[in-house]
Amino acid sequence: MQTPGLILSLTAAGLVIWLVIVFLYRRLYGRFPYFFLYLVAATIMTAARLAFKDDYLTFFKVFWATEAVYALLALLAVHEVFRRVFALFYLFWWFWLVFPSAVVVIVFITFANAAHTLAQAPQLVKLVVAVGMTAKYVEAGLFVVFVLLASLLGVTWRSYAFGIVQGFALSALGAWFAYGVRSEFGNKFTTFATYSPAVAYILTVVLWLATFLRDESPAAEQRWILAVTPDELLAEIKRHTVLLRRFFNKRDGT
Repeated sequence: MQTPGLILSLTAAGLVIWLVIVFLYRRLYGRFPYFFLYLVAATIMTAARLAFKDDYLTFFKVFWATEAVYALLALLAVHEVFRRVFALFYLFWWFWLVFPSAVVVIVFITFANAAHTLAQAPQLVKLVVAVGMTAKYVEAGLFVVFVLLASLLGVTWRSYAFGIVQGFALSALGAWFAYGVRSEFGNKFTTFATYSPAVAYILTVVLWLATFLRDESPAAEQRWILAVTPDELLAEIKRHTVLLRRFFNKRDGT
């Protein structure tokens, strides 16, 4: 690992550790357990990468193995926020299919792109890159959904949930830049392609720190929720279902 990469890795690790301490101090791990797991795993995986920085072959294997774990935990963290924000919609069975269906579609598209941009790479590398790109597309897609909802409903952007998604979207931009540069220009801009994801990740953690170091307004997250509670909405749906059944039973009786 070259000196710039080492400096960026240590900087990112230090910032993530700071964020973990903030989570522990504010006891936020109960609200966002998967995101907290992502942060803890990030510190461990960074240490694992640095431990093998002088052994290129081992570092290569460790890097791609941890990259796959990063992608999986990021998806779980994004899905956690998705479930938290859109909890009311999960009262409907079909909404449970929205997130996994989106992932499946994006995986299909991503695999095709990965095969095209990394034609000479080993199959395992293609698979890991495809999973990483899938995670980035899902992260950015959910960010777009948040922006649209915030604009349409006048929801405050100063919420912890929105800050998490903003960070993942920023990280995705850095990864997309690297993928795009390598695909379009090959080795001409290797330095930019190599370090842009790391720089974007540092900016991401800085954004998360700025988000969680401040106090969240008690009404910030509640403004995502409709005027009725999930129990009230479910009771209302059941009441209308009973009325419809009675109506059709009467019609059948006549």
